[in-house]
This record gives sequence, C-alpha cells and structure tokens, in this order.
Amino acid sequence: HCSRNRNINLARKEKAQLALGSYHTYILDFFTMTEILAVSTEKVNAGFDNPHLAGLLKMAVTADHVRSITEAKFAWRRLFVEGHMIAIAAKSNAGKTAIAMKAAAEMSRSGYTVLYVNADASASGIREHHSHAQDSGYKLVNPDITKGSAQGITNELRRLARSGEALSQTVVILDTLKKFADLMSKSDAKDFNMVLRSLTAKGMTVIVLSHTNKYEDHDGNPVHEGVGDLRNDFDELIYLIPVTNEDQTIMVS
Repeated sequence: HCSRNRNINLARKEKAQLALGSYHTYILDFFTMTEILAVSTEKVNAGFDNPHLAGLLKMAVTADHVRSITEAKFAWRRLFVEGHMIAIAAKSNAGKTAIAMKAAAEMSRSGYTVLYVNADASASGIREHHSHAQDSGYKLVNPDITKGSAQGITNELRRLARSGEALSQTVVILDTLKKFADLMSKSDAKDFNMVLRSLTAKGMTVIVLSHTNKYEDHDGNPVHEGVGDLRNDFDELIYLIPVTNEDQTIMVS
C-alpha cells in the first residue's frame, strides 16, 4: 500500500506510531493509515446509525460549524484576542477600569459592539463612565441604578449562550468578576466560566476584571482572588502591576 504514495513529499507529512499486537511496533504514514489498516469507511459510518449515540452526535462538528469559526485576530492592540476569554487581575486602584474603558472605546471605534457591564462603581463613577461611553460609542450597563441585578446579567448571558446568534463582533466587559460569581466557591465559579466559554464559542470576546489577593505568593508574584482557577478556565490571564511615581501618577506593567 505504501508504494503508491512514495511520490508524496514526506517532509510535509506527519508520522504516526501505531502499536499492532503485543510485541511489534510499526511506523505508519498518517495520511494512509486508514488504507493500510484496511478499514472500511462504509462500515465505520454505519456505526453512526446506532440510536444510543444520537445524543452525542447532535453535538458533532460539521463543515458549517468550522466555516463559522473566524480566524484568530486581535480585537485590541496585541493583548485581546477576538473570541477569547480574557481576565485582567490587579489590586484595587491599579488601573483595571481605566485600561478597560480605553480598550472599550478603541474597540467600539474599530466596529465592535461593546457592552461594558460595570457593577462595581459608585454613582459618581457611573456618571463619568456614562459620559465616556456616550463619547466613545459603547454601551454602559449597570444593574444597580437600572433596578436590575447581577443575577439578571448572568441570566441574560445564559440566554445568549443558548441562542443561535453569531457574536463574533460583540465584546462584553464584566467589571468585576466577583459580582457575578462566588469566587470562593469553585463550583460556582466554574459554572459561570462555562457560560462565558459558551459565548466565546459563538465568537464573542469576553473580558473580565478581577482582584488579586492582598499578599503575593512566595516568589513575590500576584495571585488572583478566590479558589476558581482563572489560569485554566481563561485563555489569557493578565496581571497588572502598578508603580506609583514621585508625581503620584501610576505606571502599570
């Protein structure tokens, strides 16, 4: 079987190692493995008619699904990747909201539909934030002064996750994460993060702001608050480290 494929450039093809039997190992060409093993495509496909597999096969990836997935590109600068879950963690007053507002304005001007959910601001802060949002073209959402609730925001995100809407040009910023999930409960944090993951699967870019613990780890590095594992659940975890200058301005790295 291999003789018919010797004219193919092997440098462009992967090799797969397949163990056959208890004592013999063969190196088989990845692209001709099915032919070498003499597997009948018709026989394999017939197995998909098994009614017991119907539930799983409803979630089988189709060519249409793949075509709907956009190529990876940056939504903002070279920090926020479109369609990713991004967490920005820092201590209080370290510049999280200021950076997120600037990003929201620039992404809005680039054509994205940006919703900034600020559930962690005072009334005066909301006034200033609303003015910035109006000038910049994004929408400010606040559950407190609109007689909503953080749970209402979560319910709307769940609804969007279950919908068939394409959300590749939509950005949602959640400020801050602890308002929407109990970060001291690993199961609660995991459940909320799964909702966010469903949204990114539809193309939405999700950015959450989070706090770090008061004390660094033994190496002096910041640690995000709570027991939920942001490092594993999110695509990018960005720590902001502020340094106060002599003139009281803050430089963030």
